Amino acid sequence: MPPAANFFEKKFDKKLPKHFIKIGLLRKYQIISIYIQRVIKFWSRFFKSERGLGRSPKNPRKIGNYKMKYYTIIAGVNGTGKSSLTGSFKARMSDLGFVIDVDKIAAVSRLSLVGAGRVAVKRISECLEKGISFTQETTLSGNKTVNTAKSARERGYKVRLCYVGLNSLDESLKRIRNRVEKGGHDIDSGTVGRRYANRFVMLKKLLPFCDDVELYDNENGFVLVAQYRNGELLTVGDYQPDWLVRLRDFL
Repeated sequence: MPPAANFFEKKFDKKLPKHFIKIGLLRKYQIISIYIQRVIKFWSRFFKSERGLGRSPKNPRKIGNYKMKYYTIIAGVNGTGKSSLTGSFKARMSDLGFVIDVDKIAAVSRLSLVGAGRVAVKRISECLEKGISFTQETTLSGNKTVNTAKSARERGYKVRLCYVGLNSLDESLKRIRNRVEKGGHDIDSGTVGRRYANRFVMLKKLLPFCDDVELYDNENGFVLVAQYRNGELLTVGDYQPDWLVRLRDFL
């Protein structure tokens, strides 16, 4: 036996099963090569996945044969702090999937908010078609989010709603002005007023299509103040802001 082959036999005979030894040296090289390729392929997929780098997955995460798919809704009237809440979730949650932020789309693509909204609708449709987990920020100004939640549940998604509230319209308008002064986007005060007046109506329409619902107050930082379960609004802790009391009476 050639010296190189003899060295290989001594090095690997003790580590490989006996039936590996009986086959030729070339076959051993082939088996080891295939094993290494599979290891490299596995770790390559891992580091490109949502778990590895926190990126949006190309395919939904699986537990056994079940595909875990989430549609997360960050809702609230303009100026309540939806983007800030999304940012805090990104830091501690790995299943938000593809985050659809109309403001970010407008900034990157240099589109109007209307144009960015159309892009957002297209991306939502793409996520649903591909079965990808995704997160959407919305003011609940129309029925689109309700229809998306219906469609998502029909496709096997778990729908999660995180609603952010403030006690007054004036506070929302004040925060919008502060945002504009810092270079952020503006929105007509009349539009904000209409959305504020109808906020509970649209929220009530959406609730039946959500699996998990959390409500946050943002008067002085985000505080979880209630959850909605089995058709009932359940308060969390002793702090109950005025808007939450009004919502409970409305429901």
